[in-house]
Amino acid sequence: MSALEISAPVQAPAPNTVKAQTIKDAVMPSIREAAENASASQSAAVDQMVISAAQIKDALETINQSMRQIPTSLAFTIDSASKRVVVQVTDQDSGEVLLTFPGEATLRVAAHINKHLDSLKGVLFDDKS
Repeated sequence: MSALEISAPVQAPAPNTVKAQTIKDAVMPSIREAAENASASQSAAVDQMVISAAQIKDALETINQSMRQIPTSLAFTIDSASKRVVVQVTDQDSGEVLLTFPGEATLRVAAHINKHLDSLKGVLFDDKS
């Protein structure tokens, strides 16, 4: 035999190998497609978040520009009875309080809860310590 005439018996692949390869060939395109779809969806979600962040930034800038034209001021205080932060919007020209947040009713409820909190221990909590 010459070097070009090498002959070797050709063996058929084992049945399990053929079956595994067939399954792999059938499943891999679906896996690739699912991965590509997931990647595209993720990319679209990121793009949407970037657009939303830009829209929010633009809206805040518009609000801030509008607020600069209105002669108002903000004051932050602590309500002594409820121990909560209170924000007041005041007209700079007249001194009139335009808005207080939280409202008076909310502050009264919070103060009442703070006042009676000791009596609720054991009811709301496991022990009185």
